[in-house]
Amino acid sequence: MQRPDTSFMHTPDSALEEQVRNREVEFQKNKRTSMEAPMIGILAITAVFVFLVVLFNIFSSTTQPPSHTATPATEVNVLPPPEPFPAPLPMPNAGPTPAPVPQN
Repeated sequence: MQRPDTSFMHTPDSALEEQVRNREVEFQKNKRTSMEAPMIGILAITAVFVFLVVLFNIFSSTTQPPSHTATPATEVNVLPPPEPFPAPLPMPNAGPTPAPVPQN
């Protein structure tokens, strides 16, 4: 079987195959880095979040005194009982009030 005449092309088949191979390698590199970039971003955000949570826990635990050194309360604030709600006021312009029903 004869190979097709490629003399009209200015690059031989091996050079074309090498170009295709190089483009495929370049595509695979770009594909890998484009897949790794979001993962690196997600990991970085997660690491920052965990770091902030740990810092928050450290500082919030040091600002509260330990329970065994707490002094007992000597003064107790007692609020007076709340006043009962007043009776509802009649609505203005509601019309005449009905007469009370006599009870037998």
